[in-house]
Amino acid sequence: MNIIFGEATKHVPNSYTMLQLDTFRIANHDQLITSWCVLEQISLAEFPMLEHKKKLHNDLMQQYCCRNWDFCLAAIKSLMGSWNCEVDSFYEEIENRIFRLIQLPPADNWDGCLIR
Repeated sequence: MNIIFGEATKHVPNSYTMLQLDTFRIANHDQLITSWCVLEQISLAEFPMLEHKKKLHNDLMQQYCCRNWDFCLAAIKSLMGSWNCEVDSFYEEIENRIFRLIQLPPADNWDGCLIR
């Protein structure tokens, strides 16, 4: 797995599977930069569910920004072990963030972006 940012996605061939990760807000700017993982090898056993898993991952990222914690936790549970386990550490991080956000809810203007 490789991680790329923003405009670099234009140079990735369509034959690779790309999954959106975090979006970063650059401090003191209005600029947003999204990070992506590029998966080069997907096991043949995963191919029948590939589009479903990609959609579930995309829905996870969207629902995370909408604070739909229950959906996110269920999606993470379903996605763990997918993608040759290469994205599991990201799913664990999102799950840990959700548990912290449940304990200490974010401000009303929170949009899921990380500030850097």
